[in-house]
Amino acid sequence: MNLECPSCHRVDSVQKVSAIVSSGTTYGTYSGFANGAGYTAHGQIMVNDYVMVSGSNQTELSRWLAPPQRPPSASLTEMIFSPQGLVISIVLLLFGLSMGYFVVGMTLLDWQFLFSFSGFVMALIAVSPVLAFLRAWYIARSRRIRAEILLPQWQIAISRWQQLYYCHRCDGVFLSGQTFLVPKEQKMSLLYAG
Repeated sequence: MNLECPSCHRVDSVQKVSAIVSSGTTYGTYSGFANGAGYTAHGQIMVNDYVMVSGSNQTELSRWLAPPQRPPSASLTEMIFSPQGLVISIVLLLFGLSMGYFVVGMTLLDWQFLFSFSGFVMALIAVSPVLAFLRAWYIARSRRIRAEILLPQWQIAISRWQQLYYCHRCDGVFLSGQTFLVPKEQKMSLLYAG
């Protein structure tokens, strides 16, 4: 196996990309008492309590050389049972049921109500949960089909990434036995090529 850099023709600064990413990524957790100011994604908060904080840190080189992300695929169940999906589903269901009950009650009193503008709008609101469900089904189906199309390409790319090497001297990546070096910024084009 030839691990010589195609640009500088040396091996002393060549390292496997997966090893760089692994050693350049750290994970940590702190649990204990905290008192003072804390910062979150939503801004500053005051803390005077027992806390548990976890996070990760990654070097810039490790971030540049990170593996390609697997194509996301969301099933209808995942979409509906996500926190946001549950709230939207419950609100639409309750709102739709209440409007449906109202429309049925008004139609029983006066059947012409259904053909009025107000009746039409309320009937439309009553069927909104069904329309929302159909939209969620369509989005989930589209994402699944897209993921199925992209998955074989990703599998090839991740296989290439596992064989990728980086030359610290030349600041580029290459596959073993390759005759050319690719700048690290263009890593994805090498992984997804041909």
